[in-house]
Amino acid sequence: MLDPGDELLLPDPGYPCNRHFVRTLAGVPRPTFVGPESDYQPTPQQVAEAWKTRTKGLLVASPANPTGTVLPAERMAALAGCVAERGGALLVDKIYHGLTYACQAETALALSE
Repeated sequence: MLDPGDELLLPDPGYPCNRHFVRTLAGVPRPTFVGPESDYQPTPQQVAEAWKTRTKGLLVASPANPTGTVLPAERMAALAGCVAERGGALLVDKIYHGLTYACQAETALALSE
């Protein structure tokens, strides 16, 4: 998915090792700063503003590490649409998928492959 020099957008704060995974592939991790106003998850507007010529996708986690926030289905769909409009890939880390208390975590696979 990434050629050397290609970029992947990553929420910040986010799992610290993700940027190292991108660098291992000679990619460029691009932090997208998120805060309480967006439930510590990127918004489609943030993604659109951060997207550049070498950007190939967006990596999110739901539930997120370290914040624990979950992307609701409609927000996941909006992010998927935003990324798809730009010809990119939405990557969703679901390692904590079953660890929710107040809601059910949605799967991005329900939206597309």
